[in-house]
Amino acid sequence: MTLEYEYPFADLTLAAANEVAIVVTKSRLRHSWLENQILNRDPVYVAQRHRESSSARDAFEEKIQPGGEFDRALDDARELCARVVDACSPTQLVNSRPLAELPERTRHAICGLLEAIYLRECSITEVRSQFTAAIECFSGALCDFSGAWYREPLVDPVVVNVAFVRLQRAGADLHGVLGRLPGGIILP
Repeated sequence: MTLEYEYPFADLTLAAANEVAIVVTKSRLRHSWLENQILNRDPVYVAQRHRESSSARDAFEEKIQPGGEFDRALDDARELCARVVDACSPTQLVNSRPLAELPERTRHAICGLLEAIYLRECSITEVRSQFTAAIECFSGALCDFSGAWYREPLVDPVVVNVAFVRLQRAGADLHGVLGRLPGGIILP
């Protein structure tokens, strides 16, 4: 005996995909990148790796070099920042079943009302502004750290240590803002 059940919200795949993309990207940036690669690193250890030739140093340099893992993560953060307001908007639900069956004028009116309430009550544009500022602050700190790391002749380990501590502070700010981003569609 086969039971067939038509899921009443089967058209929510786009909205669900947006939510999954936000959660996955946010988690990867916060945990896999910021926490594991920057915030949990000991600045003294990083400074010590700077002066020695090792596979740990080579692996770290691959991450911090232009176009490396850290730059790609910043690109992902910028993309998330650009998409977060629309991706978390409840208006995308209006074009999914069962609301998609409403007349277009009605759906348009609902979207306008939902969007106004969403933007007013959820402070999502303010969080996006904070996110943008944190990304750019981190980007500048990464540039400063990379400059200290790659400077010839090699700089004193204290300079690398201080630059990495600044990078960690900027990373902590970015980590905090990422934590304030919604995890999906916000229903006001």
